[in-house]
Amino acid sequence: MGKQFIKKRSSLAWSGKTLGTRLGHFLFLFMARYLRRGLTGIFLYPVCLFYFFLIPRSRSGSDQFFKHLYPKSSKPRRLVLAFKRVLTFSHILLDRGYLSIRGAEIFKVTFLDTHHVLKALELNRGVIILSAHLGNWDIISRHFKRFKRPVSVVAYHGERPEIQNMYRHMEKKSTLPFTYINSDDPLEVIIAIKSALAQNEIIIMHGDRDLNNGIRGTFFKGDVLFPNLPYVVASKTNTPIVCAFGVRTGSLSYQAFAFPHFLVGNEGEKDIAQALQNYIHILEHMVKKYPLQWNNYYRFWGDSSE
Repeated sequence: MGKQFIKKRSSLAWSGKTLGTRLGHFLFLFMARYLRRGLTGIFLYPVCLFYFFLIPRSRSGSDQFFKHLYPKSSKPRRLVLAFKRVLTFSHILLDRGYLSIRGAEIFKVTFLDTHHVLKALELNRGVIILSAHLGNWDIISRHFKRFKRPVSVVAYHGERPEIQNMYRHMEKKSTLPFTYINSDDPLEVIIAIKSALAQNEIIIMHGDRDLNNGIRGTFFKGDVLFPNLPYVVASKTNTPIVCAFGVRTGSLSYQAFAFPHFLVGNEGEKDIAQALQNYIHILEHMVKKYPLQWNNYYRFWGDSSE
């Protein structure tokens, strides 16, 4: 393989597990069940202070992130931004609790760019919607019926069992407008994705976390590993990619963004690297616009000691 493709796992990379203790998630669910959303914000401050000061890796990852985003920023400014980032993430997790207990009906969700997805579907090759851990896709996903196509979400199921069981036990029963494709077995994932795309269906993936092997890209002037699966599949199947994201805009309010589709050539690594750069360009735009909602708290740029 060429230089862009490597197999390396950083000791400080993402583990696949949600930040926080079982007690912390229980508190979010407790507040969602018994308190109105307008009252719960004040209770997030002591929770956030606890995590901010007692879980150093959340501060370390945020400090590195803001160094790349704002290279001339001072240490005190980055510290303040890091706390605001934790606070914003707590609001998003709390919204997840309200979603589990009270359902999607309490949220106002605005879709600005559904036509980009529908236009890509007109090619009759399926669509890969490539997103990121930005904002909250859990809430946006409850409105996927608008696409009028079967939707499958490629998901990593490495979450801690106690966290999974807690949300499932308290979740309001409803039929999800999509199915999950478990990403733990690469071969089964590829087969399932290709089968869905052949039926002109929609596949949703997140493109900003790499677990095992991937492709290098320059993100905010730093060298980062990104998963190559979306681009390899799109290249082999001639499937259009639509980059889309769902961000929090206020209390119980979210907004979905989508961008015009692009195709991945079939000439190998060069075309895949170009497709990755298309994604990075869009992701940088969204992260600059909503920096506090980018939910990657590990050292995204690897083991550097910056």
